[in-house]
Amino acid sequence: MHLKGAPDSVLPLCSETAGVVWALEEMSGRGLRVLAVARRDNPPDGDAEEVERDLTLLGLVGLEDPPREDVARAIATCRRAGIKLAMITGDHPGTARAIAEKVGLLGPERLVLTGADLPQDDTALGALLDRDGAVVARVTPEDKLRIARALRSRGHVVAMTGDGVNDGPALREADIGIAMGASGTDVAREAADLVLLDDHFATLALSVLQVLALDIGTDLLPALALGAEPANPRTMQGPARTGALLDRRLLHRVFVVLGPAEAAVEMAAFAAVLMLGGWALGVTPSAALLGAASGTAFSAVVLGQLANAFACRSETRWAGRLPFGGNRLLLWAVATEMVMLMGFLGFPPLAALLGGTFPPPAGWALAALAIPAVIGADAVHKALRARSSVPQPEECM
Repeated sequence: MHLKGAPDSVLPLCSETAGVVWALEEMSGRGLRVLAVARRDNPPDGDAEEVERDLTLLGLVGLEDPPREDVARAIATCRRAGIKLAMITGDHPGTARAIAEKVGLLGPERLVLTGADLPQDDTALGALLDRDGAVVARVTPEDKLRIARALRSRGHVVAMTGDGVNDGPALREADIGIAMGASGTDVAREAADLVLLDDHFATLALSVLQVLALDIGTDLLPALALGAEPANPRTMQGPARTGALLDRRLLHRVFVVLGPAEAAVEMAAFAAVLMLGGWALGVTPSAALLGAASGTAFSAVVLGQLANAFACRSETRWAGRLPFGGNRLLLWAVATEMVMLMGFLGFPPLAALLGGTFPPPAGWALAALAIPAVIGADAVHKALRARSSVPQPEECM
């Protein structure tokens, strides 16, 4: 009979383990994942407890699973954003410590615990782990669930990663459950709020700075230009609209009609550029390909927002029924935004700061689909609303 497994479980079953603890600590200290291999000749018949004892240790096997190159950079980015990080793993504590040191995750207090060391009281558990750079090794799924619950009880917004079947409860307990798309199980993906398609800690379609550039750099001028939209001649006909500006009808338009249309094109364009560049599920894309895909997604959002500006010129009529040059300020704003888009993607210092690069020709074609998608969704929504409601006075949104 041959047996392999974690040294913590296998070594107690062996009859002779002299010098093995030192070797285990040395291998774990180099960041290796260690398996113990043992054998028993002529094992008796019986249950596992009877058979799996008095084993002869054959040796230790060290498996190297180095962290990806950009993990350290991603960790530094998270810390600049004020995010506290903790490593929660089933690995040996020596292995976990070595990896945490290599990527710069281990905090100044150098706190390394095992699941057995965690206090049973959730209040004490939260106080113990409420710090940056903690490492908890040899954890069980129940430990991950308790950790998420304890930190949430202290007012933290908790993001938890996982890929196993037993990680489902912890992913649901966390505010943001993050599952691995390539190596993760179906249970983990269904329980998660976010699935990383390439199991990559640093992957996102848009960076934080790109989102800020959208909000400040590309949305501002069209929004201001809409304030100069000429009043509709029918504005003074019929009852005036009363109530809150941000009502159910506006929320439905934003989150059910225009938002999903724009987001669908953005994510489809992002994935399409990756696949056209040779990317497959589970494979880490090159930095150049990821930059082109991110630039495509960014362009899709910008073009979708510009189309949204034209759609918002009227609350009841679709953009094609309005005079194209009726608001010259909007035309100037759109032209300016297009120049800014070229600068964000084509000017090397800005592109390096934001994280996206110029899309390929196919990427531009895919991003441009955001314009008819937004205009079309808006036209259908307005037509359906006109059939189901009484006429309303026009006003700019």
